[in-house]
Amino acid sequence: MQTHLHSNSSTSENKIPDLQKYLNRIKNIKKITITDLPNEWENTQFYHINTLNNNITINDKRLIVLNDQQLINIGYFPSIIPESLLINMEKLLINKKPQTIISGTWNRYGKGIFEVKKSTEEENELLNKLNKIIEPFVMNLVKKLNKNMFNLLNKLPKNIKRFANYPSLALNILNEKTYDVTKKPYRKHADTNDSGMTVILYMGQFEGGELVIDLNNCEINIKRGDVVLLNTYLYDHYVKKIINGMRYGLVYFSGIDHFRIWKKDENNNKNILPELPYEKEDEELLLKRREVKNIKGNKKKKYLKQYNIFKNDDKKKEKEKKKNDDKKKKKKVSKKKRSDVDNDNKKKVKL
Repeated sequence: MQTHLHSNSSTSENKIPDLQKYLNRIKNIKKITITDLPNEWENTQFYHINTLNNNITINDKRLIVLNDQQLINIGYFPSIIPESLLINMEKLLINKKPQTIISGTWNRYGKGIFEVKKSTEEENELLNKLNKIIEPFVMNLVKKLNKNMFNLLNKLPKNIKRFANYPSLALNILNEKTYDVTKKPYRKHADTNDSGMTVILYMGQFEGGELVIDLNNCEINIKRGDVVLLNTYLYDHYVKKIINGMRYGLVYFSGIDHFRIWKKDENNNKNILPELPYEKEDEELLLKRREVKNIKGNKKKKYLKQYNIFKNDDKKKEKEKKKNDDKKKKKKVSKKKRSDVDNDNKKKVKL
């Protein structure tokens, strides 16, 4: 039996309270009941990932599925996008053909972070305009629902974020003619390259196009104005066929390499601080790394170690240079000592 979550576009716009303030008062998140909920969360159903079952039906209610760390694995918020924002975004999407546009930066399975070059200037401009309208709403949502993700995004350097706080942004424009069960988003898949909480916003008038998440076969009846939060790398998911209309999905996401580097600050505390590893001058290195596909076993490990994913920073280079200089000095000193000893021996022989 499927879990059906229905939304109603006529539902009034909901203000999201701070989730963490509430969760800090809950001793056992595996046993959250309706009586635990304060007034601001009364229209929300909370579940732990291990307690979500096949028999729940949610009508016009928000859904939050939490993991052991009290972070959202799945979130569903019906009709939450303000109407004024929806109208402004949909004006930009009039007469746009079905397509998928991706922009920003993304990473390819541990091989570094790259600027998306498939998108045209016109497509980038469209995403930029959409982002300017909706990003304040999105980031406020992330701040209230997942402060850890919000803080990580704020730490990302500017060269990774092209125009949004999230480093990657995609727009899926779908209708009944785009259905192809062998391709994303209709093919059942997990985005194993992603990391962190993905935010998906829905626009347009359409029927069908339900989002199915492979956690006890959970099916979300997506409508205009809905927002879904999802750890897309944890769960297989797919979109059902659209019966009629045009379905617009704006997706904010991030990848593994965006949060890959760990550095220590002056107080020796660990902070995530990623770098953009590949610039134009690193093209030769990138080509060499692509050869890894043909190498197996221990040879592959040695190769990966030799061609490190990330560039050495200046401090590391300085340390290595100082180390080499010290070695050279020691060698000079040892040579001088040897020559002094030899000279002394010669003097003794003469005496």
